[in-house]
Amino acid sequence: MRDHAEPPKMSLLVDAEWIAEFNEVETRFPAKDQLAVYLTSLQSRPAGRVSILIDRGPVRGLQGLLGHKRDVVSCFSLEWDGAYASLIFHDEEWSEYRAIDHECPVWPTDDERGKVAQGELTPPPPEECLGKARAFAAIRDFLHIGARPGWLFYKYVP
Repeated sequence: MRDHAEPPKMSLLVDAEWIAEFNEVETRFPAKDQLAVYLTSLQSRPAGRVSILIDRGPVRGLQGLLGHKRDVVSCFSLEWDGAYASLIFHDEEWSEYRAIDHECPVWPTDDERGKVAQGELTPPPPEECLGKARAFAAIRDFLHIGARPGWLFYKYVP
């Protein structure tokens, strides 16, 4: 379950544009520090769902010939309600790394887990739920280091 290799760093390009989709509303940020301020402001909200993507510009090569216009990659998706959250990081192939916090486990009810299911029909397993504060700390670390935080465990979902 633990991703034993050092978490690969994403190419968090300086000239890329950051996209935050909060509760299905898209906002773009030209700089990572502006995005970080925005994410900090979301933490005070009682509930929400945010996905962060990077728009790396026009697609080149074969993908461009196939009609793809922009090179967009997903960084992570975070959903929270009350004290609980679920956090899924992505790699450049859009595979999922579901965050698990063995250091500070939480025990949400089935109903509470259902509120952080990230669009899934069934609630995530209890181990895939985190405390909201720890989830926000993890995304701050991700923005700072450019990789999934090493202090969490991850369940890989291709």
